[in-house]
Amino acid sequence: MNERQKYLGKQQEAVEREMAELAKIKSSLEFFDQRISDLKQTGLKKVAVETCPEEYLEVSPFRHGVSLNPTSFGAKYGVIVDDFEKAEISRFLKVVERKKGDYVKAAGKYACFYQEMENDDIAGNGPKALEYLRSKAKVVPPFYQEDFSSSVLGHDGSVIIKYSAKLDL
Repeated sequence: MNERQKYLGKQQEAVEREMAELAKIKSSLEFFDQRISDLKQTGLKKVAVETCPEEYLEVSPFRHGVSLNPTSFGAKYGVIVDDFEKAEISRFLKVVERKKGDYVKAAGKYACFYQEMENDDIAGNGPKALEYLRSKAKVVPPFYQEDFSSSVLGHDGSVIIKYSAKLDL
């Protein structure tokens, strides 16, 4: 009888692991759906103002030659530019649950815009995107570049980036 209970316990654990994995996938799909809706409403290269809740991030120092992707960073990831004058990427970001976060993206009003580009153009576009956003709105550091894979939209090879910074009110 004890062997059967152990077997059932292992099966239940396997089902719970699978359910947790499916919950992550569902959350990612909901995020992508929301991003697509936001993009459709805002359009490309049009600055909008949004009210953002507090978000918890796991950040790590920027390293050249490291490729960000949803496989290793999850659906919500990107980079941070801390110094507007240098306009250089300083840290990687990944949105996480509160207890795993080591950085808080403050709640508030943010100016943001979406831009579509080829994968190869992403790294060099940050300074131009920051300059564009600063020409349209008075914002304060840091500047966030959030990657959003266009593969879910059937545009392999290109990526939609959401750029944002908190408004200086």
